Amino acid sequence: MKARLPDEFQLFASQFNLESMLFQVSMLSYSIAKNPETSHFLGETRYYSYNNRRLSVLICQTWLIDLVYDLCQLRQTGNIIISKNEVLHLVNLYNKVSNKKPNVPKDDFLLYVFGFMGEQIEVQAQSNLLQDFARENYILEEISKRESQYKIDICAVFKSITGWSPFEYSVFLMVINGLFLNNNGIASKSFLNVKIDNPLITSSNLYHIIKKYSIGVSEVKNHPLKRQVFYSLPFIETDSVYVSSNAFISLNTFAHSNYWVLRNHYNSKKSQDFINVFGKYFELYFEELLQNCLNTNEYDAIDTCGQKRADWLLTLWGQSIIVEQ
Repeated sequence: MKARLPDEFQLFASQFNLESMLFQVSMLSYSIAKNPETSHFLGETRYYSYNNRRLSVLICQTWLIDLVYDLCQLRQTGNIIISKNEVLHLVNLYNKVSNKKPNVPKDDFLLYVFGFMGEQIEVQAQSNLLQDFARENYILEEISKRESQYKIDICAVFKSITGWSPFEYSVFLMVINGLFLNNNGIASKSFLNVKIDNPLITSSNLYHIIKKYSIGVSEVKNHPLKRQVFYSLPFIETDSVYVSSNAFISLNTFAHSNYWVLRNHYNSKKSQDFINVFGKYFELYFEELLQNCLNTNEYDAIDTCGQKRADWLLTLWGQSIIVEQ
């Protein structure tokens, strides 16, 4: 039986200090996020010199997520601090690995492509995440207060879980996201000793929140979620710093944090209560959108008669449109 030889990417990466590679990849991610007007629709094209040749490399945000994960999976790494030029070559080598046809069963291939496209669309239009944040928190904080018949006091439950209100919790994550954005994805532990004239935003509070969303390299290696672990634990903790795994994922965490704090809490109790209630709230939210955007003769609720049916019938532009929420 032939031994499986490491590919060129693994051989090249194994020379360098892991922490320095994570630093540089995170900095690439944040550079793209901070300069969207100069970026390619998939990411950003850069040029670098290697072995007396000038080469180009496409830096893709979604592949950078995989790159960080695969760097954490390396069996061995060296002591050399990787340079900016060398990390571009590393990305180029990784692109070749990523371009290979995935080992996905034929029946699952469209599902695989759909999953990739779903993530890529979010990366390309990160403003959508801010809209997601506004929508989810409007549902959780406003609609839930008006519809108390569903028996969950969202704000009270949230505070019992975290110790803070949903608004305060969002402020913490917004500040943390801003710190990483301002420092290109890297925050030293001493750097978190920020001085802000606000009794809420203290170093101890920021430490508490960032620790909650952090993971060590050794934990990444064996985590059952594989690269998806960065969606719930986006910050990699080393001896001296926190490294953001990706600019997009850091913003994603901010956008969806309050919803997932509640969902994970009820999931840990083996309860469907929150998911059921949020579904009701979302129906009310959608109805509110229709009331504010359409005339009463342009939409009508479909009576489900106790069965699984579509929710709304819209009459727009001479067309009948059935909506399933």
